[in-house]
Amino acid sequence: PLWMRVLKDAVASGRIKLTPLELRIFAKISSAMAALNLNCTVRVNGGWVRDKLMQNESDDLDLVVDTMKGREFAQAVCDFLRTQPEGAEEVGDLLAAAEQSEHLEVATFSLCGQMVDVNHLRLETYNETSRIPQVTAGTVDDDCRRRDFTINCLYYNINTDCVEDHCDVALQDLENGIIRTPVPAAVSFSEDPLRLLRAVRFAGRFNFQLAADIAESAQTERMRELLLVKVKRERFGLEVDKMFKSIGSPVRSFRLLCELGYYDVVFEFPPSYDRSAEAVCFPFFPVPLIELTWQEIAGASLDIMQVVLDTIEQVNAGQPANGEDGRDGAQEGDAGTASSADQKMKVDDPADPQRPPRVDTEQRRLLLLAAFTAPLWGYECSHARKAAHRGLPFHVLRHSLRLSQTTCEAVVHLLSAASGIVAVARRWLELLMQQGERERQDHVFALAQAAAEQAEARDEAAVTTRRGGTPSKRGETAPGTASSAAKPNASSHRSSNSSSN
Repeated sequence: PLWMRVLKDAVASGRIKLTPLELRIFAKISSAMAALNLNCTVRVNGGWVRDKLMQNESDDLDLVVDTMKGREFAQAVCDFLRTQPEGAEEVGDLLAAAEQSEHLEVATFSLCGQMVDVNHLRLETYNETSRIPQVTAGTVDDDCRRRDFTINCLYYNINTDCVEDHCDVALQDLENGIIRTPVPAAVSFSEDPLRLLRAVRFAGRFNFQLAADIAESAQTERMRELLLVKVKRERFGLEVDKMFKSIGSPVRSFRLLCELGYYDVVFEFPPSYDRSAEAVCFPFFPVPLIELTWQEIAGASLDIMQVVLDTIEQVNAGQPANGEDGRDGAQEGDAGTASSADQKMKVDDPADPQRPPRVDTEQRRLLLLAAFTAPLWGYECSHARKAAHRGLPFHVLRHSLRLSQTTCEAVVHLLSAASGIVAVARRWLELLMQQGERERQDHVFALAQAAAEQAEARDEAAVTTRRGGTPSKRGETAPGTASSAAKPNASSHRSSNSSSN
């Protein structure tokens, strides 16, 4: 079964399918280890193993070694490979560690055009005020326990061609679609509360379920406090931005985030805001935004985002919009037009895997950001009177999530354009309503006038009948009525009066 602790012959059996580039990289690393007699085990860890077992491609090659530091191993391998034929072209220099990763002692170099990170197996300890750990050398079990989720605790052992599951449930969780922490969720999230947002993102990306203790731990007041104390706003923004970029379902991620009660934590509103004097609010709510709960605002955001996401998927799949039959208007028998249409379909065939999407990743991200913040459009921060951008969507994206100025301005432009379309549609709707009201009034007047004429005719007929005369043409009665009513008695007179009244 898939959830065995060690999955033997992973590549040889086809359980992990290596690309020609990956085969070449691993062969070169193995040859260097053999030539230098390096007595260490090299494993690929993390998301690469997970993605490969899910038959997804990944270029995120993270290696861990057990008997030496990552930089020592990387330096030795690079020095050896440079002495080999074509080594100078295939092996790049060791790069300095990024400032935020200095404490991890990661070594990075390029091999055959692919970036490779190398580190030693490590043990991490945390204090109560920071999510940045103290790092020391550790065992493979220590390295496993420090990771965020079990599906990211899998290792591919290059030496033995085996997938290793050192927390015993990682392969089973991957098979069953479960996001679970390798240690109790309360412990893992108290060490690094950002893992909570990562859990939500992975659940949406892979359509997995959260383990029960993750949901339990997330819905405590202490976890909300830890997230605000330990995690910087920039990190909030990075995780949320990854949700918008996700190839899975961003809507599912944000729905989970809201269900766990974190919308108002992640998307921080200003202390006060007012209706804008210039921007036209979208007609989502019949009451002012400030009167609504964050749950109601979030619900509208999710619904709008789902509509936009469905539309993007239809466009990228080449499906016709609602109400369209997908034909390009060519007439039967028009050989020239048909040929042109055939040529167009050949160039832009939705089934062609080489065809680029019509809405690319960045366009999709901006559209989803605009859709999610659409209910906030038309409101501006009360305290930022002199700011260039006072709108609520800009504030939430820029100051709450620390997204780039360029991204925030692009979202504002999209919302402004959509608002203009809504304004035009609203004006046309009002005109149509006014026209409809006039037509309705004319119709009611015509009915009232006809009813009045009929009543007048009945009155005239009744009077004429009592006097023994002939009814006018407008009030003409049936033949014989006048003669039978020539000598009316009292009862017939009362009846006639009653009818007239």
